[in-house]
Amino acid sequence: RDEVELMNPESVKVMEKVHYENLSSLRSKRKMTIQLVEECDVLMSEYHQIQQKFSKEKEARVRSLTILEEKLKTDSKLSVLQSAHKKLRNLLHDIRNDPERYRALTRKMNPDGGAGV
Repeated sequence: RDEVELMNPESVKVMEKVHYENLSSLRSKRKMTIQLVEECDVLMSEYHQIQQKFSKEKEARVRSLTILEEKLKTDSKLSVLQSAHKKLRNLLHDIRNDPERYRALTRKMNPDGGAGV
């Protein structure tokens, strides 16, 4: 039967037409595939750039947070030192204003004759 169809000119024309349609479709699909691959490459490149930018921004935020944490620790230490300084300054002021009170207090704390204030 296949041989009979090959001998029939109309059948050969139909087969040639189908062949060219298939070939045309294949070429069209190949072009679309190439175009999609190119678009994919562009998108992957953009994604990579966005990922790098995000990574750099994240590193900058981490650095910034680390600096802020260090400043907070320093501020906390400074606050404690300022508080101690204020208390010592007030104590020194009190001692200068009423030295006898502090001499008596020192004698009570050191009754065996240690040197007073």
